[in-house]
Amino acid sequence: MKRIIGVLAIAAALTVCLIGAGCAGSSGSSDNAITVSADGSAQVPADSASFTISIASRADDEAQARAAATAAREAIANLAKEAGLSDQDIVKADGDVVAAWGGYVEEQVMGGYWDDWGNWVETGPETVYYDMSDQIVGYDAHATVEVRGMAIDKVIGLVQQSRTLGATGFSNLHFVVADRESAYKQALAAAVDAAHAKAETLASASDVYVGRVVNMVENSDPDKVTLSVPGDASLLDAEKIDGLSSSMPTVDVQAAVTVSYAIS
Repeated sequence: MKRIIGVLAIAAALTVCLIGAGCAGSSGSSDNAITVSADGSAQVPADSASFTISIASRADDEAQARAAATAAREAIANLAKEAGLSDQDIVKADGDVVAAWGGYVEEQVMGGYWDDWGNWVETGPETVYYDMSDQIVGYDAHATVEVRGMAIDKVIGLVQQSRTLGATGFSNLHFVVADRESAYKQALAAAVDAAHAKAETLASASDVYVGRVVNMVENSDPDKVTLSVPGDASLLDAEKIDGLSSSMPTVDVQAAVTVSYAIS
């Protein structure tokens, strides 16, 4: 009977030790730790870009407009293939065909008046406006070509050639890093360094010393990390296309961690 009571007493003591925070050897105790959260980033050169090429074509009837937009779309897609992209990296789509209304049309005419003797006297050029808002002057067909993962050094050539084939706009530009995992690891290491610096600052202000790591949590998801380009993201606009040739764009990769350090 005494043996049973002794075993129960030991079990009860162990239970108290597991529940309590102050048992000897419990190195993860939150009573003797500093916990900090920090972000880190890494700037790495982009090696490819993805973007959308827009096409708009006007013709006298819907069929002609659609045929022209489709022809331009196919020609641009073929250029992308010649630049090394596969069919999976090129997404083609047709938009709506919409009527184009005339609106107000201006015309330059020679102004003047008839004098009392029946002679026409010119006074100079004048602008005359005609209201054609109730008349259809043609049809606009739209199409797009989405280009995914094109090598940076081939983007400018594709954009310039696309304009000659009927491209009217470029949008949804974002850059890609082939070795995404390596870039994220750099950002993650920077986040850990930032966390340690935070802990040292807090410890110094509290007159304690930072010890070993007792717990660490990765707050960011490497599969959902956002790759963003510092500055203007519309480099494919007409005036800024040369920006891709003058300097290699960099991608900003972000990571976040929460770290607990033992203190003494």
